[in-house]
Amino acid sequence: MMRLRQPFNEGYEAFQRREVDRLGVMVHRVVAEVDRGEPLIVREVPIEQGVPIEVYEERLHSVEWEIIVQATRKVLDEVRPLPPEGIDLA
Repeated sequence: MMRLRQPFNEGYEAFQRREVDRLGVMVHRVVAEVDRGEPLIVREVPIEQGVPIEVYEERLHSVEWEIIVQATRKVLDEVRPLPPEGIDLA
């Protein structure tokens, strides 16, 4: 089966070759230099040897979706603090 080259493939493959012992994702501030902004949220993604890449990809995206919301809230709180979750603003 041919896979499209995705950024997460490189980390997954390095983990399976035991070149790295953990993998993760981050959301960072956007600056002129690519991937050089201050990290806002950094999170490890659970993985084990032999886990199919599709399982890892699902875990990775689950963590990404969670931290993008957290990072957005963090940045917005710097501009104008938001009320605690669950409060109806209407």
